[in-house]
Amino acid sequence: MRSRMQTQVHLVHYAELALKGRNRGYFESLLIKNIKEKLGEDFKVSRAEGRIVISPALDPNQEEVLSKIFGVKNYSRAFLVENDQLMEEVPKLVHMGENTTFRVSAKRAYKDFPMNSIDIQRKLGEALLAANPSAKVDLRSPQLDVRIEVLKKYSAVYWEKKEGAGGLPVGSSGKVLVLFSGGIDSPVAAYLTMKRGCRVDLLHFHAFPTAEQVKGTKITELASKLAEYEPRLRLLLAPYHYFYLYFLNYPDKYHLVLFRRFMMRVASQLADQNGYDALATGDSLSQVASQLMQNLKLIDKSANTLVIRPLISYDKDEIIQKAKQIGTYEASIKPYRDCCSMTSLHPSLKPLESEIVAIEEKVNYKEIISKTLDEVVEVELRWRDPRGYPAGSDPAPMTRVLAAGPARRYAHTPPEGKRAANRLPPSAKGMVYCMLARKLRP
Repeated sequence: MRSRMQTQVHLVHYAELALKGRNRGYFESLLIKNIKEKLGEDFKVSRAEGRIVISPALDPNQEEVLSKIFGVKNYSRAFLVENDQLMEEVPKLVHMGENTTFRVSAKRAYKDFPMNSIDIQRKLGEALLAANPSAKVDLRSPQLDVRIEVLKKYSAVYWEKKEGAGGLPVGSSGKVLVLFSGGIDSPVAAYLTMKRGCRVDLLHFHAFPTAEQVKGTKITELASKLAEYEPRLRLLLAPYHYFYLYFLNYPDKYHLVLFRRFMMRVASQLADQNGYDALATGDSLSQVASQLMQNLKLIDKSANTLVIRPLISYDKDEIIQKAKQIGTYEASIKPYRDCCSMTSLHPSLKPLESEIVAIEEKVNYKEIISKTLDEVVEVELRWRDPRGYPAGSDPAPMTRVLAAGPARRYAHTPPEGKRAANRLPPSAKGMVYCMLARKLRP
């Protein structure tokens, strides 16, 4: 029989998906779909008895793409060998240097194979020692772990295993809109939300006169980094100035909670109109004033949908460690004045709900929300494709997101003379940004 030892593939393992019982097939199919979308049409992706096989194997500089697909526990470059040629072909594949220590680890997905796992390990160990006389067996901490997985049609042989992102395939747990400040916390919250299988988009409130000025800041840099894990991720930008204009004459100590409630209202309306199942934030319990238990309860009352907080039990060191691990930390610490840091220098720790509601009843909230939603725009992100293929455009263009009905894209610049009637007049906007400029000063 012809040997298949020259057939190289990538063998993908998953962990949590195997516990899904009768729904396992759905999760496997979704993971395969996501892998195909990342790799393109040049690769065949198929199931193989609790594993996923990608053929042909990716080039070493392309493997990074597998490490950023949620649902992948680990992956390996593997050789496929005919089952009846296992003992002859494996010693030809494994070349060990002088005094290399090794062991053989075997698993049988195909239980009708004539030898059990212990026998396979013993026989292959003997064959490898015969082919490499200076090698030594070390079952505890070997330099080389030769892994054999016996499947029905062939056996997979590999000795290097690389960690994947883990979690569940994106798309298996609904669609979430993440409130995205651009600090250390919110990118990590978005990452962890994706890891639990959620499709994620980002909503950032900016303090610039126009959304165009957000381009080139760390906000688009961070969003593009997260898009490496989920290329369908979108960045939505909402203006801060309408909130500031309507609430600037009220006590400063209430501004932070008022602003957080305002963000929840805007995000909730976008969620209702664009099919998001939940909102997510980077809140960590009691890390700052707005994240005290009482304030979180007060803020959540302004949302009309589920609010999830992936970082609620994390301390700052744990969040920083995770940010470094996923590659967002360096961008997160770049200078940028997000709106939350501008709203109040000395926020009230425990504002009364009656005080907050009384202030909100004095303004036309419906008008504030309407004006803000009218200026929400989307940035088409530019993300780095590890395979070296073209990915996105540069610079990132702006497109409007319709607040009414499903999100669609249309020209960012309105036709000449067609400026929306409810938008802030230029003179008033200039006044607002003169005041904001004072807050932006170091």
